[in-house]
Amino acid sequence: MSTPENLLDFAGRLMMSAIFLVVGMQQALNLETTRAYMDMHGVMSAFLPVAIVLELAGAVAIVIGYQTRIFAFLLAGFSIMTAVLFHAELADPAEFGLFVRDLSLAGGMLVLCARGPGDWTLDARGAAAALRIAPS
Repeated sequence: MSTPENLLDFAGRLMMSAIFLVVGMQQALNLETTRAYMDMHGVMSAFLPVAIVLELAGAVAIVIGYQTRIFAFLLAGFSIMTAVLFHAELADPAEFGLFVRDLSLAGGMLVLCARGPGDWTLDARGAAAALRIAPS
């Protein structure tokens, strides 16, 4: 891939991951508020640590390109579940916007899952190293 394509891949991964990193940090710093929000929507707050770890670890993994397809798939599923569980009041314009945002994030993650992260990643470095040491 050319440098501009790699730069765009990196920028896209960084931008898609930003929301998971920011929201994951907000949730970690405001546990009680987040638990109350989850309870209000009928979601067991016992899932909160898993959600925070997935959001933070997934965001970092996507940015650096580590196990990108796996984390992109997991974050796509997480985004769909978030849309359905927390933003399903589609008659409310604000909730509808959040619902569509979550589905859009899921779509971007699925494209990343299908196409891969590009060359400027740990995944690509690992594949290149494996090719160099593979027996002939």
